Amino acid sequence: MPFVFECSHHYLSMWERFSDFAGRATRAEYWYAFLLHFIISSLLGVLAQSGGYFAILSGMYTAAGLVPMSALLVRRLHDVGQPGPLWLGAILLTLFLCVSLMVGAMTFSPTLMIAGVVFGLAAFALNIYIFTQLVRRGSAGPNRYGPDPCDVKAILPVQNGNQNG
Repeated sequence: MPFVFECSHHYLSMWERFSDFAGRATRAEYWYAFLLHFIISSLLGVLAQSGGYFAILSGMYTAAGLVPMSALLVRRLHDVGQPGPLWLGAILLTLFLCVSLMVGAMTFSPTLMIAGVVFGLAAFALNIYIFTQLVRRGSAGPNRYGPDPCDVKAILPVQNGNQNG
């Protein structure tokens, strides 16, 4: 049961801090919340195949989860000292890939097709880099994005003026 508790704790924390793009998030916080979010999305996606209300519910859950998952991703990148908007670069490169390939295929333009391949390779490389950052241990101690979330002393407020303990 500790695994289920850990997942649900971090998942609920993701929703509580749904629009908090500041600060840092530990590996456990990110990956447990991601895992439970992925499982729920997958189940809703399978149920959506039957149509009806499940398709609407799946779409609503996906849309509702965009901001909280993005905020959590940004905080996770902050934990390893990376800028949060790094993931936007991967999204833009993927968008350029799709547009280049679609327009290139429709206009029979080899230049746009080659551009699409270049955008695709760049998006792939950036996604691999981001993934390696997400699985990396966070930087020890405070960094420019805040205190170390694993350092309990740095997070807890000093009580009654006693700084020794």
